[in-house]
Amino acid sequence: MRRSTGSPRPWCPPPRTGARWANAGHLPPLLLTPDGRARLLGSTGAPPTGTPAGSHLVLYTDGLVESRDLDLDDGLERLRLTAEKHAPEDGPEALVDLIVDQMLTGRRQDDDVAILGLRVLAGPG
Repeated sequence: MRRSTGSPRPWCPPPRTGARWANAGHLPPLLLTPDGRARLLGSTGAPPTGTPAGSHLVLYTDGLVESRDLDLDDGLERLRLTAEKHAPEDGPEALVDLIVDQMLTGRRQDDDVAILGLRVLAGPG
């Protein structure tokens, strides 16, 4: 039996600002803006035009949001609400730590988890 691992692939084309991704059937990225609003983005594309500096983009595997005791849609909504309710000011590392703690504590873990947090920086100017 062969095994392989896949993950969403962000692409940051230098020297322009911006990012694009294609998730090859994986879960949609989460965008958290500085005003504390979180939303799930589409399966391919780019963050919305005008995404403010200080926003966070979170890429993750299904083990974070789905298990035998947590349905996928409920897990995605829980992720979104967790990010909105507990959004830290400290940056992507703190956000990832908080999400992992809130999403996995007290839950049966059936799958591996990978998560990547990115912060949108101010563009050239």
